[in-house]
Amino acid sequence: MKLPRPSNEHQRAALKRACAHQVRQAGGQEAAAALTRVGRQTVQTYCSAAADHADVYMPLDVLLDLTLDAVTRDEAPLLLREICALSGGAYVAGPGAGGAAADWGRMLAAVAGQHGEAVAAVCQALADDGQVSADEVRSLRIRDLLSRVIESLTAMRARADQLLEDGQ
Repeated sequence: MKLPRPSNEHQRAALKRACAHQVRQAGGQEAAAALTRVGRQTVQTYCSAAADHADVYMPLDVLLDLTLDAVTRDEAPLLLREICALSGGAYVAGPGAGGAAADWGRMLAAVAGQHGEAVAAVCQALADDGQVSADEVRSLRIRDLLSRVIESLTAMRARADQLLEDGQ
């Protein structure tokens, strides 16, 4: 007996969009294919929301290759970030992933800037009627902005944990 899928069509569409963003981040379809075991046409299929490709998604090993490439360039892996967000979590890079996590000033500046952007977006949504609507969450990217604040704070906490473990 087949059970209903826990994910919905909007979540699966978000995966397709995030896949396309991840591929662009890697330098496009050719570059993404060069980093993985699959060809350009297959990469294109993973990103396609067309009906004949709607249920074709990137395998985990290909996602891992593109994730490691993004992390090497000190960028957030966009598809993995979306998977984390869709499952109720947040992607958080470990301390030292790019070698710069020890820079507390840079981490604090990122937290402050991202926090300010998130607060400004929520205030903008509240300004007209005192409410935040789903349309405003989408148009003002409130979910993404809040996720970035969470990720930054969690990265700082992870760095603090690492220092405690190392005894420094």
